[in-house]
Amino acid sequence: LPEGDPSLKQLYFLHKSFGSLLLMLLIVRLTWLIVSPPPAPPTALLKIEVILAKSIMGVLYLLMIAVPVSGYLSSTLAGYGVSFFGLFQIPALFSKAPESAEMAGEAHEILAYVMLVLVLIHIAGAVKHRLKGKREADVLRRML
Repeated sequence: LPEGDPSLKQLYFLHKSFGSLLLMLLIVRLTWLIVSPPPAPPTALLKIEVILAKSIMGVLYLLMIAVPVSGYLSSTLAGYGVSFFGLFQIPALFSKAPESAEMAGEAHEILAYVMLVLVLIHIAGAVKHRLKGKREADVLRRML
């Protein structure tokens, strides 16, 4: 959308609200992982496959934190608030700093694309095991 489009403000509002919601849900997910750890990987997987899967998952969790945090920083450092679906404002922890806001915005965009690529790789790995692997190595059921 062009810069002056009136819909842009509403889209940013929704983008920030959903980003905040996803970060809150991630906190719940991480808490659940501590309370109820996932089962061990199937023994039919090769050691390198287990290492790759765990590495990608670890990086995905870091990105699930870094993407919304960088978005929050981009918004608040630019002097804009972050509202949670109009219910309450998430407080700004830093004062306005346009140069830092621009860097945070760039990081937000780059990290989001990196996360998208890793999610696709993760899905491709699960589908590969589903279609080409041994029945014991089917990890797709565990993901769903």
